[in-house]
Amino acid sequence: MSEPTKINAGDTIEFSKSLADYPASEYDLFYKIIGSTSISAAVEADADGDDFELTIPSSVTTLFAKGTYRLVGYVTGADSFQATVYDQPLEIGYNYATMTAASDMREHWQKIIDALKAAMLSRASIMQQAMTEPLSGKSIQYLDLKQMQDGISYAESQLELVANGGRRKQVRLQFT
Repeated sequence: MSEPTKINAGDTIEFSKSLADYPASEYDLFYKIIGSTSISAAVEADADGDDFELTIPSSVTTLFAKGTYRLVGYVTGADSFQATVYDQPLEIGYNYATMTAASDMREHWQKIIDALKAAMLSRASIMQQAMTEPLSGKSIQYLDLKQMQDGISYAESQLELVANGGRRKQVRLQFT
């Protein structure tokens, strides 16, 4: 198995890496999970002949919340040598082992849509009323109908972006 691109928090990651230019007999291999917060984790790979075996234990991946991080691999050698050998996004999902019945797994934008729709029906909970609508920056309880409709449209477009991995849907036209 090669480097993963998607895991869940709490998963143990195991894979092998063969680097012809950097044999394990001469170099050390490290992998680091880097996020936008101050949390990061580095793990050293074990040598297996000239290849590397890596295990990132669940105790490390448990530290990370759901989100997109970077998985970076680099080798070090004599005379302070260092070279990056891997740098790709790593999507970390929920830690299902620690979830409870009260866990809300909806995307942020889905929560906004649901709160705005509930407010339009005058059925919003106190928590939903206190949520901030992204366009106006106002609490949902203080929005008029037009602002709620605009907020729903905006949140739906953001939810679509999340579903498409941050890419806008392209519409191709063909004229005949």
